[in-house]
Amino acid sequence: MVGYLFDKRYDERWLANIKKDKWDELVELLKVDEQHLNLVATAKNSILNAIIILSYRISGIGLHPDLMEFYPQMLNYSASFVAQNQEAVLYVNQYREAHELDTLTDITPEKAVDPAPLLVMIEQCEDIVATIRKRIYKTGISIRLTNMMLRLDQSLQRMRILTELVADNYDKRDQALIELIQALITTASRRYSIGYLIDNNTKLLSRKVTENASRVGEHYISTDKSGYQKMFKKASIGGFIIAFMATLKILAYNLALAPMGRAFVNSMIYGLGFVFIHIVHGTVATKQPAMTAAAIASTISDGSGKKSHQLNKLSELVVDILRTQFVAIMGNIMLAIPVALIISFAWLQYTGARDDQYRQGCTLTA
Repeated sequence: MVGYLFDKRYDERWLANIKKDKWDELVELLKVDEQHLNLVATAKNSILNAIIILSYRISGIGLHPDLMEFYPQMLNYSASFVAQNQEAVLYVNQYREAHELDTLTDITPEKAVDPAPLLVMIEQCEDIVATIRKRIYKTGISIRLTNMMLRLDQSLQRMRILTELVADNYDKRDQALIELIQALITTASRRYSIGYLIDNNTKLLSRKVTENASRVGEHYISTDKSGYQKMFKKASIGGFIIAFMATLKILAYNLALAPMGRAFVNSMIYGLGFVFIHIVHGTVATKQPAMTAAAIASTISDGSGKKSHQLNKLSELVVDILRTQFVAIMGNIMLAIPVALIISFAWLQYTGARDDQYRQGCTLTA
């Protein structure tokens, strides 16, 4: 029915521009008279059945063998996924009995069934998912696991909306109804869109890459004296190797090679040199911004907390990055230049090269 009523591509755009007061007016118009409460009972039975289905799906994903294999600590959190299913079943049974939905009537009970225990368990499951996202990158992540985590997030969000939809709290119920209508129309418009499928999966994978890069970038940011000393040591290792890389490039410059061959040799010298620096736990100052930029982007995109707190956090991060970057540059230069001069002088003594070649070699190496 939703797909029939909203069959235009631009329906999603004008739907997003509807103001809150207009939605509230629509909710008021959707209220059913008492003589049609059997329709409400039928709808509520369907919603309660959907809650049970989502609850079992969440338990299945939370206890999935692939997730356990990637993240063995998941066994410590398995009780929460089982408990949310128990709370869901208990809540649905109590709600059906209190509202007498089995007789297709929807009475108002003397004491409302409290959905708080179920919502607390849903919140705990959401916290577990967030924890897994933060820690799972240590062991790696696959496309299958990424989609699994996305489905778990979606199921938890849908279960929360449906639970609030049948709750006796009118404010939350009305807001849940608005969210459900928006989600139904949006999903119906995108259901058979190949472009949206490709775009959504591409964004999902790029988000994982960015999050992983931001966590890697945190290793290139120091905040205290010991961290600066460690960064200087790593940069010194990188500077020492860079001096030999530059020497090899000078030697390769004198080879009689075609432009393609020269480009290949130079790229292999630098590529293998950077790989070797990474293996010996060194660092290169010019390569750090590629990692620290992802950390800055992750901080900016974090929507939690007040704006002032976010700005303070961002400013502190930028200052730490500038200090760490300066230490890394000094570590590279203070070792690369002396080692390059020593190599050039030793090469002069060993080969007996002329003074102009020696000066040229020192200049290129530096």
